[in-house]
Amino acid sequence: MSQAVLSVEEVDAELGVETRTVSTPIVQIPPFTEFVESEYSALAAFAVVTVGDKERAMDILQDALFGAFRNWRRIENPGAYIRRSIVNGHRRFFSRRREWAVAPERFTEGASAGHEDSVAALDWAMRAVARLPKRQRAAVVARVLEDRSYNEVAAIVGCTPVTARSLVSKGLAKLRNIQGGENG
Repeated sequence: MSQAVLSVEEVDAELGVETRTVSTPIVQIPPFTEFVESEYSALAAFAVVTVGDKERAMDILQDALFGAFRNWRRIENPGAYIRRSIVNGHRRFFSRRREWAVAPERFTEGASAGHEDSVAALDWAMRAVARLPKRQRAAVVARVLEDRSYNEVAAIVGCTPVTARSLVSKGLAKLRNIQGGENG
């Protein structure tokens, strides 16, 4: 006597078991061009405030976008990946050059008449943020300017959420001290 080999589906059908397929949720990542079109302004603002120089920031942003394009299929969180690339690009720039210079005329370019107060406030903010260490600067910009969670800040800066909280807290305290020292 030979025995017939039944498939799993046949056994389930014979026993009256309903078969279900288990599917894992798939994270939908938008195509690269859609992502860039929707997020470019936010990424550019993050880069400019983090780097402090618009032209250098745009160069670093373009390098970050190129890196993201090359690795697009493997990236789980494109926003954090690109922001982290901006922070790393800024670090690499300063590991090669030991300077920090933000020309004051950068802040008044394109300003219209009557906006002196807002230009002065922006100038002060950019100069104050520029005085923060690089990691604190990136953390403060991501948390305050972009209203990101501490988990997102941690992914951008490359640390734990607890360290991200500490970086933001210390950065904001330093900004308050800078403001108090200039006003007092």
